[in-house]
Amino acid sequence: MGPSRFARWLLAPAVLATACAAKPPPNWQTGGAHLDLAPARWTRGDSTIELRPDGKVLVDNDAVLGVDAAGRVFESDGDPVAVLQPDGNLVGTDNHGMGLVGPISASLPGAPHAWFTIGPRGEVIRYDDEGDRSQDGVWQGCSGANLRTCSLVTHVIFMREYRRRPRVGIGFGIGIGVMH
Repeated sequence: MGPSRFARWLLAPAVLATACAAKPPPNWQTGGAHLDLAPARWTRGDSTIELRPDGKVLVDNDAVLGVDAAGRVFESDGDPVAVLQPDGNLVGTDNHGMGLVGPISASLPGAPHAWFTIGPRGEVIRYDDEGDRSQDGVWQGCSGANLRTCSLVTHVIFMREYRRRPRVGIGFGIGIGVMH
């Protein structure tokens, strides 16, 4: 194999990886909604989510996300996740809708109701499909303008957990139950 063929062989995976990379969210360069960044802590049972003034989000002391004052959400390595638009829409890579985030609540894409709220004492209340409530920890340090930042972090953490849940259901085939 000549040097130019070898170089093309080495370059092919890099070109393919770049071609398959997700497009950053709309307004990634300029940003979206203004967010206040102040220290806050969400205690959930044995787990703690910490929002630092520099925008780092730590789960049990491991950096998992970052947010900035321009409404951008990014992975700990800096890769884009989403931008919170001024109207509250959270838009992810490839222009993927990720729901609506307000100052004290958020909803999933296309959902008519919030799937959680943050109460006046920082309590995180989740709502299931039937509207039943359950408490999921308490935020400390979330008040005023910083409350929307806490709602955004809560929404993104919940979405990540939701996506990681196994999808198990029972379907019906020809005479037998099929797990999928």
